[in-house]
Amino acid sequence: ITMQLSNSGQFPAGFDPEQRYVLIRNERKNGLVEFDYSIGEPEVFVEMILPRSAFEEFCRDNEVKFITEEDVNQDASAEGVWRLSQVTGANS
Repeated sequence: ITMQLSNSGQFPAGFDPEQRYVLIRNERKNGLVEFDYSIGEPEVFVEMILPRSAFEEFCRDNEVKFITEEDVNQDASAEGVWRLSQVTGANS
């Protein structure tokens, strides 16, 4: 699984569309890995869930950089910041 970007325009200064980031959020007992995936800047991400083997393949194919919560410096208490798992209660 490889994510492709179309560069039909110009990117903002400091934005590197070739840089891919992964922040692992949780590893479930059933073998699924919950993680954030971002392109260009770690602050803007999508939440993803994949089986461990597919996760490893995804990370390898996209040449991701693994990051930590401190790297992202997210402020979860900021207005409007929430995670889908907080709304659905899907944490197991």
